[in-house]
Amino acid sequence: MQKKIVKVSLAVTALILIFSLNAPAQAPSSMVYQGRLADPDGNPISTETNVVFFIYEAAEAFDGEVPLWAEEMAITPDANGVFTVELGLLEPLDQGVFNGVVRYLGIKAGEDAEMTPRQVLSSAPYAINANVPAVLSGARYFEGGPVRFFGDMMTVYSNGIRIGDTQSPTSYDNLRIQRDYNTADYHYGIYSRLENESTGAMYGCIGYVVHDADVTGGGAYGLYGYAASDGSYRYGTYSSATSTTSGLSTGTSYGIRTSANYGATAYGIYASASGASTNYAGYFSGNVYVTGSVTKASGTFKIDHPLDPENKYLQHSFVESPDMMNIYNGNVKTDANGYAAVTLPDYFDALNKDFRYQLTVIGDFAQAIIAEEINENQFAIRTDKPNIKVSWQVTGIRKDAYAEANRIQVEVDKPVQEKGLYLHPEAFSLPPEMQIHYQQNLEAEQAAMAGSGN
Repeated sequence: MQKKIVKVSLAVTALILIFSLNAPAQAPSSMVYQGRLADPDGNPISTETNVVFFIYEAAEAFDGEVPLWAEEMAITPDANGVFTVELGLLEPLDQGVFNGVVRYLGIKAGEDAEMTPRQVLSSAPYAINANVPAVLSGARYFEGGPVRFFGDMMTVYSNGIRIGDTQSPTSYDNLRIQRDYNTADYHYGIYSRLENESTGAMYGCIGYVVHDADVTGGGAYGLYGYAASDGSYRYGTYSSATSTTSGLSTGTSYGIRTSANYGATAYGIYASASGASTNYAGYFSGNVYVTGSVTKASGTFKIDHPLDPENKYLQHSFVESPDMMNIYNGNVKTDANGYAAVTLPDYFDALNKDFRYQLTVIGDFAQAIIAEEINENQFAIRTDKPNIKVSWQVTGIRKDAYAEANRIQVEVDKPVQEKGLYLHPEAFSLPPEMQIHYQQNLEAEQAAMAGSGN
């Protein structure tokens, strides 16, 4: 007769569900067990087979030994030899079996002798004897032998799940995963992977938090990322979006897409940076498009220096104005009569109003005037001498629909919550606590420290 082999692994998730999530109701007197039935060459056995399960108080057999519990059943594994059974349905697992002392599982398949060695049972079955949080020791995998323990723990209770240490779940952790490493490999606190062959939407992770409508205090973070390391880089949150087909030219990819609505102020993205030798609250490698207005304390262009591009940058400040001003300029030469017509872009009249002019004569002493003001995107220059080169500049104030609806207020009062605070307190020799958003940033840092377990 060909001897059968059962390769086993505890159905950890099922154990948790059976023994823990029903607390404080009466715990069921059963447990889920999963294994694989195979011949000595490792070939799966998928035919119906009678299997007897035993629970013992000793790791090895001794004379006169009687099992604490036994149950026989017919199992029919799948094509891979895998089977899942619920033990204790016919012969309940009572308090005499699990009373806080280590127990061992024995298995006998068909007419074969009982398999050796026996398998030590992890802690979850002991929840049969107590309506308290079930603590499951860290058995990850075992094959044809005893459970291999890695020292970590899992605790499941009505207020949450905690994995990786012996502490009970806290009121602020629905799920807490903790593990210490000392390796150079990649490690993932949570790894989520979804695949769909159809068109349905998929979400790798959703964070959803809601305060009751009458709650006016307290913050809410749908997703919070915190990274601490002395290595070469740290990402509090990293995201990427790409098509599955290389070179695809349809659809849109968003590395990050955010929105914020309502309240006194809404920030689609709020970023801050401090404490480094160079600080960028935002750094964009590529084009930036803004449909609304841009408010800033200062601004520059920064390019590789044209005279020393390998070693230097060249920076210029933006031109600032209290008006929504456009600037146009050029050079023109008057004719034999001292006359020159200047043609502006065809959109000039539609975009601008309140024109201002400047003229500079080049190469000779002469007088120059605006002979004809702007009309239908043209104006004329006249000099008192012929063939004079003139440099001209014209400014206009925007009058397009967006500008008319969104005029800049040059002087504005600070909102109540910002009065007494500063955008740049260091410029006034004031401490950083006087900066707008200092308190919000501090609260975010404190939340991060709490989430890190420190």
